[in-house]
Amino acid sequence: MDDFLHTQTVAYHVALELNMATSRSSFPMELDQATLERISRELRALATSMVTRQDMKDLTTTLTETLRPEIAQIHTEVTSQGARLQYLDTATKDTANKMAATNLAISRQGALLLDMRRPLEDLDNRGRRGNIRNAEYRNLEGKR
Repeated sequence: MDDFLHTQTVAYHVALELNMATSRSSFPMELDQATLERISRELRALATSMVTRQDMKDLTTTLTETLRPEIAQIHTEVTSQGARLQYLDTATKDTANKMAATNLAISRQGALLLDMRRPLEDLDNRGRRGNIRNAEYRNLEGKR
């Protein structure tokens, strides 16, 4: 990053100096030898610090080699998370189905309890009044 900023700064100064030299003199520009040599040195330094295609290829290769294992690991983790989510989704659906079946059974048991409560209350009332009628009890009386 520092090389990039330095390159940009040098390029800016060269352009600024050329612009100033152009505005001071008539065309063609007349620059003294020292200025030309300094500009030439700065342009050479600028050219040598520029990124080449080979530099970009090397950078791309390095990044690819560095990031490939990490991306593969992330891919594996994401895939395993997908499998875990699918398992959790299936377990949630199964639990919801089991809860629905359980709630249905509970509501049926409630209805059965209400149906059993009426005869029980009837037996309780008859027992208090001494008026219990039972089919088996009658059969026992008949055998005596």
